[in-house]
Amino acid sequence: MRKLFPWIVRILLIALAVFVTSSAYSWRKWEYVNPGDIEIKIIPNKAEVIAGEDAVFTIQVRNKTDKPVQLDFSTGQRWDMAAFHQGNQIWRWSNFLKWEESNNSITVYPDKPLTQEMVWKTRDRQGAPLPKDVYRVQGMVMCSNRNLVSNLADIRLLPNHQKDLETIKVLLYKTFEIELPRFTGYRKIYWKVAYDYNDNRIEHIASLSGEKAMTYQFRALRPGHVIMRLYAFPEYKSTEEAIERRNVRIEVTNYD
Repeated sequence: MRKLFPWIVRILLIALAVFVTSSAYSWRKWEYVNPGDIEIKIIPNKAEVIAGEDAVFTIQVRNKTDKPVQLDFSTGQRWDMAAFHQGNQIWRWSNFLKWEESNNSITVYPDKPLTQEMVWKTRDRQGAPLPKDVYRVQGMVMCSNRNLVSNLADIRLLPNHQKDLETIKVLLYKTFEIELPRFTGYRKIYWKVAYDYNDNRIEHIASLSGEKAMTYQFRALRPGHVIMRLYAFPEYKSTEEAIERRNVRIEVTNYD
């Protein structure tokens, strides 16, 4: 009998675990939406906007199953959106807003995604202007008990002043220069060089400082094109406080 006792205990524990798991799953089926059944995506209408202007996003809810999925809500709020900078939440659409309690639901059918347009005025939670930089935005569906969240979408805030795209053609392995002003009006400025995608096609080899202009020297290393972004920022300010951006397309060829 003593030999059988441990086996009886093990069998009872296994049966109890199966019962608890089954009960918990049944409870969760009614209480929550299975995140694996629903795909939430947020898509910016534009990848870049001028800082202070409206950035428009579309939240898309897609049913990944072959059956209707019901989303339950306990208030009138169904959607939300948040903006992040360097990993910190700096704005949320629902800040300072309230909704009355009101049980309601929407049904998402297979192959019929739901969409909702949301707007961020590209300011922080206090309404203050933001540095010109890349931000990440996330959408939310405010389901009862478990909110569903989307991917993180990148958006770049740009300086107010933009220069039209200029194209420079250069032969492979040759050097070329870009000259930029040292002043805007009476204010001294500095420049930051950035690329959309370089992939070692060009390299920055020297910076020459003159009385009225900065000259940047580059060398072409691989055929193809590179979009170069040149940001001007005032003296004693960070590069995130750019006041102008110039856009240059560099086309590297191995023939004239």
